[in-house]
Amino acid sequence: MIRTDLLDRADQLAAVTGSLARSEPALLVLTTGLGVRSWFTAAREHGFIEDLVELFARSELWARGPKAARAIRSEGFEPTWQAPGARYDDVVERFGERLDGEIAIGPVGVQVDGAGAASLCDRLEELGGVVTTVPLYKWSLPSDPSAAEALIGGVLDGEIQAVTFTAKPAVENLLEIAERMGSERELVEALTNSAVAACVGPVCASAFDEFDSIAKERADTHETGEIKRVVSTLLLQIDRLPAHVVVVCSTNHSELLDRAAWRRFQLRLELDAPTRVEATAFLEEMRTRLGGDLGLAPRTLADKLSGASYAELEQVAVDIRRRYVLALPDGDLARIARTRIEQWRTQAHP
Repeated sequence: MIRTDLLDRADQLAAVTGSLARSEPALLVLTTGLGVRSWFTAAREHGFIEDLVELFARSELWARGPKAARAIRSEGFEPTWQAPGARYDDVVERFGERLDGEIAIGPVGVQVDGAGAASLCDRLEELGGVVTTVPLYKWSLPSDPSAAEALIGGVLDGEIQAVTFTAKPAVENLLEIAERMGSERELVEALTNSAVAACVGPVCASAFDEFDSIAKERADTHETGEIKRVVSTLLLQIDRLPAHVVVVCSTNHSELLDRAAWRRFQLRLELDAPTRVEATAFLEEMRTRLGGDLGLAPRTLADKLSGASYAELEQVAVDIRRRYVLALPDGDLARIARTRIEQWRTQAHP
């Protein structure tokens, strides 16, 4: 359901590679394995492999996920860091940590995916990064949609009971093809009720399982037309529900929701942040569940994270333990906890 076309821009690619190679220090954010492999292939074919090797040798190499990391290693380099959740959010968080630590970061080269990774680049620039994008390929609809149309027909007829997706753009493309067939609403209903949508990885699954994603503000310029049509279809599905059906949704990012989605909910509940006693008890449970200390006593953590939601408390606790394990055998748990708390304060109370 995705067509991938390599871009024929060898001269531009060579110029960008040379410019980044002459910048010091440099940071490369490598988002896909295909992009890394295509970059090296183009460099060998068009004579700028020395610049590319020098760039990789002199730069910090951040891999968004395991595929990008494997591609980096296949060229004889080692990723400096790999995003634990393979999400752009991980990259932005890491970049913010570097700036908080007052570590100098020079030009940032971002090898973008087939959709352009505009949201990632914009967020890095908002944090002060000087971003240079490196596009290697683009995604589009398949030239022959017959296979996708047959798949959609099978789902609607009940002959196909499960559909697997390996990338978020595949979800978007399938919905666009269904929209062109006049069957988008029926497909969304089928994938919600009679068929299983199985996604590989959290990024792909976010097209389905986060209310913030499927009911996102349609005026967001970073979102595609396909996702905007999903929001419209979702609203129609809600309107068609029988009167006895109760719809319950939750979000930690109410500001991202489409205003029309808000109007569909007659009752809106805001859950208050836990009290000091509740936060302390929760962090004690987290310490037991994670099998180790959190750098500070639960009550001290609760005080320093005053105002945090349960989700934020869990995120901070898990992240402290994760960073400590990754820093072994020299990890300083107390220092890691203080750094993570300070980062939360900056993010939560700008």
